[in-house]
Amino acid sequence: MDAGSDAQKQDFLPKICDGSTKIAFALTEATATYEPWGIETIAKGESGNHRLNGTKLFVQDANTADWLLVAGKTDLNALPEQGITLFLVPAKQDNIKIKPLKTIALDSQCEVVFDNVQVSSDSIVGSLNTGWPIIENTLQRAIAGQCIEMLGGADAVVEMTVEYAKQRTQFGGPVGSFQAVQHHCANMATDVEGCGK
Repeated sequence: MDAGSDAQKQDFLPKICDGSTKIAFALTEATATYEPWGIETIAKGESGNHRLNGTKLFVQDANTADWLLVAGKTDLNALPEQGITLFLVPAKQDNIKIKPLKTIALDSQCEVVFDNVQVSSDSIVGSLNTGWPIIENTLQRAIAGQCIEMLGGADAVVEMTVEYAKQRTQFGGPVGSFQAVQHHCANMATDVEGCGK
């Protein structure tokens, strides 16, 4: 919400913080790229409003979101990174179809189809045709957050492995007493420690 208007910040931030409002980021499409040329959802301007048409894929938690932050093309003649606008769109409406996707990770990814969804100019986050720099900034933060989460998971795996090596017995003693197992545990710990630097 860094790029949101003061009114958007006052309206949304307290609700996001207390958990009463959930927003899903609808960015990727059929190409599954995080590059501006992959955005094909069209936001056609008409009478001060826009109409969204297109399909977003891999939208995390769209099926439980109250709002969708949608990236759409608003200037078809501009360079891809210069013709994108972000819109805050209520998720629960007839012209939006949300379908959960089956994933190996069993996470809550969804397909979201926009069929002539009308959005007002008040729903623009940032300003018209300036969405891509906002998206880039958001992605950089998200990547850092995802890396921290993955590092935490790897650290937990090392702890579980060491604990298992202490408890599992074989040949009259814990498997952690064997040098080969210790080497593997040490290598894991070194790799995880190195990732955090």
